[in-house]
Amino acid sequence: MVLAGEEVTYLAFELAAVGGESFQTGLIEWRGCLAFSFGFPNDEVQHGHRLWRGTGAPPPYYGAAEVSGSRWIEDLRATERIHPSAPKDPFAGYRHLVLLFHDSTFECVVRGWVISRHVKSVELVLTDLASRVAVHQTGDIRER
Repeated sequence: MVLAGEEVTYLAFELAAVGGESFQTGLIEWRGCLAFSFGFPNDEVQHGHRLWRGTGAPPPYYGAAEVSGSRWIEDLRATERIHPSAPKDPFAGYRHLVLLFHDSTFECVVRGWVISRHVKSVELVLTDLASRVAVHQTGDIRER
């Protein structure tokens, strides 16, 4: 599941049960998430994804990969260069990452990330985070 606002993006996913804990959730907070895509394709057709199609290389099923020479980043740079005050090399230091799950694929262009594990369901983790995202969106800094 993805929870995103203009200033923060989270990706939460179920982890295999370890140590008798029935619910474990992996959570990635994407830092400086410029853009993301989430959904199709699933594991049955991920080899047809534009990043692997025609390469002869299999995708890292249920894993993660970094895209070198990303066309997506180049396209974002080309768009940014239209701005009169754009830096010479927009989005320097950004990385294009792909995470492949059973029923979906997540791609993002980011500066960095923080990974954590939680002993509760994906739904509870995201419920806890929803108020933080809302505060970022509204600029509301009241104590809770």
